[in-house]
Amino acid sequence: MKLEDQQPFLDGAARDATLRVWEDGEHTIYNHAEERNDLVADWFADRLVGYSGEAGA
Repeated sequence: MKLEDQQPFLDGAARDATLRVWEDGEHTIYNHAEERNDLVADWFADRLVGYSGEAGA
């Protein structure tokens, strides 16, 4: 899949969508699993803090 194929998904996403590309990444990015998981967890944590008070509460 080409990078430009992702544009419609970004255009339809929330205003704070993020696209991270690993040039050597596989479809499910297993070869960067730890970095992928950290990135996604941080993304969610940044957005969920305001919904239920302090993070970890």
